[in-house]
Amino acid sequence: GVPAAPPLVISDTEKSYPLAPFAYITRDPAKKLNFQTVYEKHIRGPRGEAAPDRTLTLGSTGAPHWIVFSVENKTRAERWVISFGDYLSGRTGFIGDIFLYDQTSRVRYID
Repeated sequence: GVPAAPPLVISDTEKSYPLAPFAYITRDPAKKLNFQTVYEKHIRGPRGEAAPDRTLTLGSTGAPHWIVFSVENKTRAERWVISFGDYLSGRTGFIGDIFLYDQTSRVRYID
């Protein structure tokens, strides 16, 4: 199988990082999962599937996916950007719902 993904460590030495090697993907075609279920699965295991390469491939069926990753910020910056690629990078799709959870402060953002 694919080995467990380490946390994405952000440092002052790089300007951008690929997300796929640090992400776990859980498909939810029945739309039965919720934040709490996916979060507990990520913390306690078993986690979703680790991305097999540097590209997040979610298929073309339109099935919901949960993408979970851990970030360790070793910079002085408190704000950073998550980019899934621009329109010309060949990555297109729709996001129906999105939210972020900060485990350190236990705060949900963008809900």
